[in-house]
Amino acid sequence: MKSEVLSLGEIRRDEFTIKDCTENILERLVMSKKIKFSQLLNDNSTRNEIVAYFLSILELMRFGNIFVKQDDAFSDLIIIKNDIGAN
Repeated sequence: MKSEVLSLGEIRRDEFTIKDCTENILERLVMSKKIKFSQLLNDNSTRNEIVAYFLSILELMRFGNIFVKQDDAFSDLIIIKNDIGAN
């Protein structure tokens, strides 16, 4: 995550890269084979951060590193490490 240093009274813009988010997801999956999408975020997460994490999940699915399931419509996404098909 990159942050700009601005003077008092200015808005700070955090940039979340797909690469950083992907690395964070993969690091968390080393500790636990399953994580919830909501665990990647916090109460202060910005729209840009949420989108970056979602795009990271799509990329990881495309490369076969993870599976994603959802129990019900609008429920949390469950991200599962794919030990078999990971490239």
